[in-house]
Amino acid sequence: MKPRLIPEWRRVLNKAWTVKFSLLSGLLGAAELALQIFPTSIPRGLLGAASVLVAAVIPLVRVLAQKED
Repeated sequence: MKPRLIPEWRRVLNKAWTVKFSLLSGLLGAAELALQIFPTSIPRGLLGAASVLVAAVIPLVRVLAQKED
C-alpha cells in the first residue's frame, strides 16, 4: 500500500500541536549537541532533558482535541 497525504495536509502541518512539539524536541536535542561544542553557562544535560520531556508529551497532545480555526 502506497502512503498518501491527507487532503488537508498543509492545514494540519501548520495547526497540529504534535508537529510543533516534534520540531521543538528536535531543536532542543540539536541545541544540546551544539552546547557540547560551544562553552555556555547552561548546565549539561538540561536541554537534553527538556527534549526528552517534550517528546514524552507528544503522544498526550496527539489524543487531545485541538480547537479548529
